[in-house]
Amino acid sequence: MGLSIRIGNIPASSTGFLGTGPAWCKSMTRFDISKTFRHLAILLAAFSMPARAFDFLPDFFGTKEPKGVYVFQAGQQYVKIVKREKGEGSNAQPVRLTPQQVRTVLEGIKVRKDTGLLSENNEQVPVFVESEISTLSAAISRGLEQAKADEDLIFVVIGMHEGILTKEQIGISGRVFYEDGKLNLIFGEFKSLSGVSEEKARNLAAGCGDCPVDERTNPFKIATRSDAGKMDDPIAITEGLEFKTYDNKLRPDWLVLDVNKMVAAAEKIKNKLPPALEKEQARAQAEAAKANLERRQMREELARMRKEMDQMRANGGSASGGESIEDRLATLDKMKKKGLITEEEYATRRKQLLDQI
Repeated sequence: MGLSIRIGNIPASSTGFLGTGPAWCKSMTRFDISKTFRHLAILLAAFSMPARAFDFLPDFFGTKEPKGVYVFQAGQQYVKIVKREKGEGSNAQPVRLTPQQVRTVLEGIKVRKDTGLLSENNEQVPVFVESEISTLSAAISRGLEQAKADEDLIFVVIGMHEGILTKEQIGISGRVFYEDGKLNLIFGEFKSLSGVSEEKARNLAAGCGDCPVDERTNPFKIATRSDAGKMDDPIAITEGLEFKTYDNKLRPDWLVLDVNKMVAAAEKIKNKLPPALEKEQARAQAEAAKANLERRQMREELARMRKEMDQMRANGGSASGGESIEDRLATLDKMKKKGLITEEEYATRRKQLLDQI
C-alpha cells in the first residue's frame, strides 16, 4: 500500500515522488514531508539529550532558560551568568564577596509562615536549606567575580524543606546582581515538587534519568526587574534587608541586601548568650557592682577615721569637733568590725581614749 498525503483536496501518491503528478504538487509534497520529518527528528533528539545540550536547539515552545555561561550545574540545579535586561543601566560588577559573606546573607533571609495550630503564627522560617546554601554561597561568590556590568546571575536550586507534616521537595529560582553597593536578589518562584521521596529528590538534584519533572518543558520562572516573581509567603524584614521599589511599586520578591549590616547582625546574634546564661551573667554583674560599692564606702570611711585619729594625735589625744568619749569608742568599734584596723591598733586607741576619762 502506498503512502497518501492530502494537500487541500488534491491527493498525492508516494509514486508521485518518482515523477508522476503535477510539478507544483510534487514540489510542495516533497518540501512539506522533508520539513515535517526534520522537525520530528529535532524534537526526538531534544528529549534524548541532557539539559545543557538542549541549549543548542531552537526554542520552539519558548520555555528554555536564558542562555548564558554556567558557574555551577548539577542536574536541574544551576547558577548561570546571563545578560542583564536591556535599558536597565549597569551593575557594579565584577565584585568580591566571600562565600562566607554570601552564606550569612542567605541564612538571614526568612519567610513568615502562618503555621496555624501546630505552632505560633507567623513563625519565621529560613528560605534556603543547608544544601541550597552550600551550593549558592560558593557559586554566587564565584559568579559575581566573573560577571560584568551588563550581566546578572540566575539560579535554580532544589532541596527538601520542612512541611506541615513531612518534608517537601521545593525548587527555588532567582536572579542575583550587585548594584549601588548592595546585593540584589529577585525571587522567581518557589515550586513544589511534592510526591517525590527524599531519595528521588537527591536523584533529581543530581540529574537522574527518570526524574518526574523535566525543566526543558516545564521550566522554573526566572523573574526580571520588570516581571515580578511569584511569592506565596512574605519575606520577613530583618536588619540589612529591605524591599525594592521599582516603577513606583513595592516589590516583595525583590530584596536589597546590605551585606555588611547583615553580617554584623548575624555576629551579634551569634555572640548573644542563652537566656539562662544571660540571667546568671546579670546576677554576677550586680553582685560585683555591689561589692565595688561596699569597698568604695569602706575606703571612704577608713580615710575619715584616719583623719580623725591624726587630729587626735595633734591635739594630744583629744578629738576635735566636740565628740564625746562614747562616740569615739563607737567609731573605733566600727573600724575594728569592718577590718579597717588591727586588734593591736584597736587596743592601743581604746586605751588612749579611756585614759582621757
